[in-house]
Amino acid sequence: MEPVLKNNQLVLATKEINPLFLDDIIVIKMKNGIIVKRITAMRGEKYVENLNKEASYMLASEKAGLNFHIQNNKKISLKEIPENYYFVEGDNRSGSFDSKNFGLIHKSQIIGKCLL
Repeated sequence: MEPVLKNNQLVLATKEINPLFLDDIIVIKMKNGIIVKRITAMRGEKYVENLNKEASYMLASEKAGLNFHIQNNKKISLKEIPENYYFVEGDNRSGSFDSKNFGLIHKSQIIGKCLL
C-alpha cells in the first residue's frame, strides 16, 4: 500500500464496514494471513479473467466489448463483478499482490475498514 501505508505500519481500522465505497482501504482475511488493500472496483464493474492455467485478472475499460476472446493464444473472459464481491489493489500496483493475482474477494473476507 506504499506510499500511503508503509510495510508493517500499524493502522487503525473499524469492524463496521458498511457501507463500503470505491477507494476504501480495507483489511482482508486471506488463507495465509491478513492483507490491506484498496477497493478499486465494485458491483457492476467489469474485469477480465485469464482462463489459462495461471491466474491473472485486470479491470476492463468501459470500451471493452468482448465476452470471450482469444488474444496472443490466451483465452480471456469479460465478467461483471457480482454483489458482495470486490476487486482490490495495492497502491503500488506494479509490485502489489492483489486481485490481479487472486481475483475478487468476498465481503465475508473483509474484517475491517481503515480509518485514515
